[in-house]
Amino acid sequence: MQTLEQQQQLSQSAPPSQKPLILLVEDEQQLRELLGKILNLAKFRVICATSYEDGLELWQKNQSSIKILIVDYLLGSNIKGTDLVKQCRLTNPALNVLLISGLCVEDIDLHLQEGTNFLQKPFSPTKLISIIHSMLARP
Repeated sequence: MQTLEQQQQLSQSAPPSQKPLILLVEDEQQLRELLGKILNLAKFRVICATSYEDGLELWQKNQSSIKILIVDYLLGSNIKGTDLVKQCRLTNPALNVLLISGLCVEDIDLHLQEGTNFLQKPFSPTKLISIIHSMLARP
């Protein structure tokens, strides 16, 4: 397994226009800011949204450039991140998705489609970056 430093070096070798764009949708401000910093340190381009509505708007404006959607399973009291995934996949069925949640995967009604991964909170920066690299390596 590569260290975070090794993964950063791989990401740094790509020109800025070729660095993958990630849409991060997380309603918890501190976690959203922390994840954004981690992804920036790994040299990914990141756009952040605080809600389903913001995420959908950013998707509609940037969908041709977004390579990965990272979304919290619960976005507020009545909205699930999987609802956003369904909307985004209407225009890009092959979109790579990383669902994150503090809930156990057994507690979530998930039907993970091809290109969807699940990461349970809390997780390490190294684990996050490793999963993203493996998602990007898939054809």
